[in-house]
Amino acid sequence: MDAPRGELIFDFVEKSPSVVVNITKKAVSFLTNHKIPLPERSTLTAAFFVGNVDAQLLRGEKKGNPYAGELQVIGTYRRMQKQNPKLRIAEVERFVELQRRGELKRYVNSP
Repeated sequence: MDAPRGELIFDFVEKSPSVVVNITKKAVSFLTNHKIPLPERSTLTAAFFVGNVDAQLLRGEKKGNPYAGELQVIGTYRRMQKQNPKLRIAEVERFVELQRRGELKRYVNSP
């Protein structure tokens, strides 16, 4: 994702009265891993925002939806891996595994 589009997403989340996105260490654990290059971290963070916001706008409710955000992170990660098959981000791999086991929604919604 290029920077202007990412900036637009971040700006919308920050300023829109229609949505709320809670950033938690659990939900965006990759954000503080500085071993992951900034472009990848930014892309995954933007994906989390997009999934979260999209779910809120579709339902017409201003309530954070970290599960929808994580599903978008996983989808975006898979597309990133198509471009770079060697890409492995442990934090996102954990989300993939939790989703495979049917535990991701409970995990990201728990305190």
